[in-house]
Amino acid sequence: MFLGLRESWDNANSVTISLLKVIPEHYLSVKPSYGGRSVGAQFAHINNVRAQWLEAIGGGLAGGLIRLQKDDYTYKTKISEALLISADRIGELIDKSIRGDMKVKGYPKGINSFLFYLVSHEAHHRAQIITTLKAAHLGLDPKFLFGLWDKF
Repeated sequence: MFLGLRESWDNANSVTISLLKVIPEHYLSVKPSYGGRSVGAQFAHINNVRAQWLEAIGGGLAGGLIRLQKDDYTYKTKISEALLISADRIGELIDKSIRGDMKVKGYPKGINSFLFYLVSHEAHHRAQIITTLKAAHLGLDPKFLFGLWDKF
């Protein structure tokens, strides 16, 4: 039953990675008209929140993580590498929690709630990315966007 948590996490991350792959690199600097994070900064934020949690949780899962800096926000390869590493470490956390007591240090509601929080947080930022591009008339192929739902 709980083994599906890791699969769900991997699927959610594949949506983020797929979105990054289809966005032309020169779109990463696009910002919403009202201000806020650029497209690349949104992806970096997703990664950095994962890294922040892994560092706070401890347990050896934070080693080798890439904390993306402002200069990294326009490089798809750097963002992708960071997201893949942090996603793998979150997956390790899920596996470790399932083998243990289903708890997450510093997150009192356990691994199910923690995973729900991460997936919701990342979906929010993916929606901001898509909306930012659409508002700038740089929208993505609707078939691709609908196809993201097939990953679940």
